[in-house]
Amino acid sequence: ASAGLDLFREEPSHERQLRRIIDSAPTILKRLTMTTPIITARALLDAYWDLQIPIEPEAFAAKLGLRIVETPAMGLMSSSLERDDKIICLNADACPEHRRFAVARELGRWCLGFSRRTSASELERLAVDPDEECRADQFALELLMPGIAVKAMMEIHRVRDPVAHRKAFGVSSLALYPRWDSLGYFL
Repeated sequence: ASAGLDLFREEPSHERQLRRIIDSAPTILKRLTMTTPIITARALLDAYWDLQIPIEPEAFAAKLGLRIVETPAMGLMSSSLERDDKIICLNADACPEHRRFAVARELGRWCLGFSRRTSASELERLAVDPDEECRADQFALELLMPGIAVKAMMEIHRVRDPVAHRKAFGVSSLALYPRWDSLGYFL
């Protein structure tokens, strides 16, 4: 039982359908062609989301067999994915909202098949592919703020205050505003 905000009234048939999705999640994820970050994030949500917010990306990482290791000396990097070792390295000095986004972004890299060479030099590891970064960020935004949950807050609960949304979803303004914009909501 999560202490998060329940945005939906669950009907028995919905609960049964959700349970079937969760039970078949590994099969779904293996068969899914990871074509877009949004489709991929939605598949992960369908498989593991308990319909509570804030969404805990660490729990998703654990369900996918990934470990999160906090690293105090990451410099400018907020996180990295060590694909071969199934480890997400997380900058221990980052604020909670940025840490959550970093975990979600690394989950995106994992699910979308992105990787950096673990033997690469520090300079090579800092180099990023802008397209991969953009797609990993899109994945993270969808995972942390599913469209259906944002819509429920805006249209059912009539919560339009950005501070309330940031607190409810556990994200920063840097994550909230582009997500609102992508869903057609404006200040």
